[in-house]
Amino acid sequence: MLNTGKTLRMSRILGPDKRSFIFPVDHGIPLGPVKGIENPIDILSCAVNMGVDALLLNPGLAKRAVNIYKGKTALVLRIGAFTVLGPDPSYEIPVIEVEDALALGADAVCITVNIGSQSEPQQLQGMGKISSRCERYGIPYIAEMMLDPKHIKDVYDAEYIAWVARIGEEVGADMLKVHYSGDPKSFKRVVDSVNIPVGIAGGAAIDSEEKLYKMVEGSIQAGAACAFIGRNVFQAENPRAVLRRLIDIVHSNPAAVEPLHTIKCNSCDICSKNISSVSNRSVFEPAMLSEQNIANIAREVAMKIMGK
Repeated sequence: MLNTGKTLRMSRILGPDKRSFIFPVDHGIPLGPVKGIENPIDILSCAVNMGVDALLLNPGLAKRAVNIYKGKTALVLRIGAFTVLGPDPSYEIPVIEVEDALALGADAVCITVNIGSQSEPQQLQGMGKISSRCERYGIPYIAEMMLDPKHIKDVYDAEYIAWVARIGEEVGADMLKVHYSGDPKSFKRVVDSVNIPVGIAGGAAIDSEEKLYKMVEGSIQAGAACAFIGRNVFQAENPRAVLRRLIDIVHSNPAAVEPLHTIKCNSCDICSKNISSVSNRSVFEPAMLSEQNIANIAREVAMKIMGK
């Protein structure tokens, strides 16, 4: 039977094209206030203004930033936590309940499961309980299915990734976040192994923006539905430029090209108020705007002129 709650909430995450760019700023618990998110409000304002489809946040930041994203973008709430300082960084333990996520207005919940770790049995058991509660309360469950590098030689092997993807689906996830296997052909094996949307994790810093774009393009070509890219955006030299390019790639916008020129921005409060606080730049790249964003901005300008 169709779960109406899950269907409604998933439609806020996946657009009409059944794709989504999800911006994770959930690094504060495992890694601390790393470069780029010393003040996460700035980068969240930028991301929302650039048109990300959803944010992936920890509960505390979701509360603090609600006025930035309310009514504008979907919220995926991470309901587990771990730190790299702990005795078992591969074990993300639930810290809030699914009901708490609903009370915070979440459109989906997310937690990591590390297959191959010593705590794998407990993690799978916890995953099953979360899946059951998500089904009961009508909220999608995004499972971040990872491989423990301490016990798996190559965590980017497509066969292993397809295996953990299948585990995620069969335990009850509604969407998956997994590693990219390195090329479209092998990643298609991962996508084809399940019948739920698959998204790629951005992972650690990539040494070239072009490599990042190629990774996301390859995943979309292979049939991925979404990309979860955080650090490679907020630690970029120009986060808004990277965001614009990635959003266009995910939604297959032909404008996903490097901007050829720039013009002066008049710093109006429609599109650049928060962006300027992140990049401290006084230019705005028109080629970074999708047709939909241009239409939205034009509509808001017209309404302001008419006094509406």
